[in-house]
Amino acid sequence: MRTWTFGELEAALAQTHQISSAKRTAFQARLKNFHRHELEFPPGFSAIKGKAAQYTGKQCCEIALVVELAQIGVSPDRAIRIHAAHASQICAAMIDAVRTLLSNDHFPLLLIFDPAGLADLQDRAPELDEAGIDDAVLTFQVMKIGELDQQFANWTEGYFRRAALINLTNMIDDLSSRLAEISRIHEGEVRQSFLESLKASTGEANGNP
Repeated sequence: MRTWTFGELEAALAQTHQISSAKRTAFQARLKNFHRHELEFPPGFSAIKGKAAQYTGKQCCEIALVVELAQIGVSPDRAIRIHAAHASQICAAMIDAVRTLLSNDHFPLLLIFDPAGLADLQDRAPELDEAGIDDAVLTFQVMKIGELDQQFANWTEGYFRRAALINLTNMIDDLSSRLAEISRIHEGEVRQSFLESLKASTGEANGNP
């Protein structure tokens, strides 16, 4: 199963998010910040002193997702709490997204939730606050693009007035294409490695999609 170095992953994400060359050091520090003891993200990642860090396909996708969350103003600790609360659902959605890309379908799978930017100021039950459960966690859903109209109708008729969207399929498509170019392998090989890594984390046997 293929892995990628920090330099390869950082370069891919820097290209995606158009990070200024003058700001690359700051961007690298933000990515490494996810590894600090309080956050310990992505799950299963372990840095060994004196040895170059290696990231599985699943871990590359997970880091790419929290960077997407950062782009809509979600702080690192909240992004990781959102991921932790829905890790199985997100992994399953990533598997579906990679499978569509391998079949050249590119059917958009979306993540939708209320970003709740004022979550740290809201009045919540102590047990929810302690568990890091806020509106972003409670409203988080995965859906196909064809379900979006009805979902927005449901939301706007009810309590919610805000929604953030992340196109998960597009995110993985872009990440795999950039990693393929950087590591000089075919993007299909990158996507297959993503799929194997994601499936391995669920206990599902490796193999063709």
